[in-house]
Amino acid sequence: MTERYKVRAPSDELYRQVFLLLDQHVPVFVASEKRRVLSTGEIPNSILNRIRELGATVTPEFQYDQDARNLVS
Repeated sequence: MTERYKVRAPSDELYRQVFLLLDQHVPVFVASEKRRVLSTGEIPNSILNRIRELGATVTPEFQYDQDARNLVS
């Protein structure tokens, strides 16, 4: 299964920068400008490192990981 990630930006400007960067390289499933959160597919390491350098946080979305869900069930 493909991993999914949640990307949080601390500011509106960073949110827009990260959104544009991600939108060019990976699927963005959900974009919440109000919360400054993006839900994406797998992010290549080079993009992931760049996003973190800019100041955004990236966390795996376990609710979409079937293996992790089976451990909780």
